[in-house]
Amino acid sequence: LGDFLAVNVVGDQVWGWDSYKYAKMTGYVSGAYYTNEDWLISPPMNLTYRNSPWLTFTHVGRYFGDTGTSTEKMRKAITIWISTKSDGTSINADDWTQLTIPEAGYPSGANWTFIPSTPISLAAYAGKTNVRIAFKYLSSGADGAAGTWEVKNVYVYEE
Repeated sequence: LGDFLAVNVVGDQVWGWDSYKYAKMTGYVSGAYYTNEDWLISPPMNLTYRNSPWLTFTHVGRYFGDTGTSTEKMRKAITIWISTKSDGTSINADDWTQLTIPEAGYPSGANWTFIPSTPISLAAYAGKTNVRIAFKYLSSGADGAAGTWEVKNVYVYEE
């Protein structure tokens, strides 16, 4: 996971590094569904001298219990968060703000094709220090919404 830290809040499954070179989280193991809340947190970034920072990443998500072309369950299960208060080792919900993944930036949930996220503006965090990005994963053992999320190529850049 490099400098990213996996923080487990609920469940026994955790973020891991896949041999295909991406971070992977799933609540589905050996034919069973498990309830989880897991965060993959970036190291702190200093955006003091940035004016227009952006975030992009490549990801795929599948088997979140959605039916047909719906991705509602997946959208609740895979989210992106940002903080300037977090120490990066524990989760205090008040320290984090959810970022919006634009519509075109979500995987279809229908295949294992990685897609690039639509760029997400971090302009509200320009000029700040201790900026951390987190990939938050949720799964449910009760309703079979225990999909797999794979993330790679996380990139923060200045436009």
